[in-house]
Amino acid sequence: MSATAPREATGWSAGQTLDLGEGRSLHLVRRGAGAPVVLIHGAMVDHQDWTLAADAADLPGDLIAVDRPGHGLSRRPRFEGSLQSQAAQLREGLHALGLSRPIMAGHSLGAAVALTYAAEFPDDVEGLLLLGPIAFPEFRPIEHSYLAPRAVAVAGPAWAASASVTSDLAFWPAVSRLMFAPQQPPPAWDAAYPTSRVMRTEATVSEGEDAAALMLSAARAASRYDRVTAPVTVLYGDRDKVADPSRHAVRIPSRIPHARLHGLEGIGHMVHHAAPQAVAAALREMTGR
Repeated sequence: MSATAPREATGWSAGQTLDLGEGRSLHLVRRGAGAPVVLIHGAMVDHQDWTLAADAADLPGDLIAVDRPGHGLSRRPRFEGSLQSQAAQLREGLHALGLSRPIMAGHSLGAAVALTYAAEFPDDVEGLLLLGPIAFPEFRPIEHSYLAPRAVAVAGPAWAASASVTSDLAFWPAVSRLMFAPQQPPPAWDAAYPTSRVMRTEATVSEGEDAAALMLSAARAASRYDRVTAPVTVLYGDRDKVADPSRHAVRIPSRIPHARLHGLEGIGHMVHHAAPQAVAAALREMTGR
């Protein structure tokens, strides 16, 4: 399946891809005006996950929804799946776009990238909004057992190519239900799910590299969270089955004392879809709107 540019909802710019050289690029779409807000997606999706959520909530600000390096239409070299590598490439792309101090809004693994960005480049972040964050190292059965083997130098991509037309077809729908539980995926999300981009071989190899690098890179990131100076707001669902809040969200203030926690009763992992107004309210507070 080929990777084609997505169709965006009304109001979003046509996709823009910034060539960063040496096999790296950053793809993004943009909407709105005011304080810049960079929207960073999690695993198994691309930037369109955020554009759908942003439309449902009418999020404020100059919204920049990016494809994380190696995902969607953003490219990266092999073996650059660490949180630090992704944060550095994202920073290079944002600087090329002329942005130096945006608000970073990340979901799940995208929240881990946002946290790493703020820890590595504390002067480059105006604020952090973390949704259902992965923030600390842990063994993650699905990612480490099913995806991480795809990071192997030669056999990994070969296996990924085979799986993309066999087991992945059955696997991804089950994963999407787990991601949203106890809620159901919104019909618009199901209808717009970017299968042709998310399930292509290169994308699932990148998912594997992300998983393989996560333990060490999350440990390094967590050791530097005390460098984060920007305001931090954490929204999490108390029924999150993907990023256990007791292991991630609620531990963040132990490393970033000024972080503010907001637990959402009855909500699962996909906070930006299940509680869009809470996300919008948090961003309005950060952007002053």
